[in-house]
Amino acid sequence: MSAKDAFFDKVERNANARKESEEAFKRDVLAFQEETKALLMEIKDWFDG
Repeated sequence: MSAKDAFFDKVERNANARKESEEAFKRDVLAFQEETKALLMEIKDWFDG
């Protein structure tokens, strides 16, 4: 493998890793939002009696 091929292979791997990281972050944020919404609904139910 030439240095050029190794470089572009590394660039591609880094791009894929970054995309996977961004997708994982989005999943974490969505899960947090859903859990927060559920908590807020539970608190609202407490106050509604």
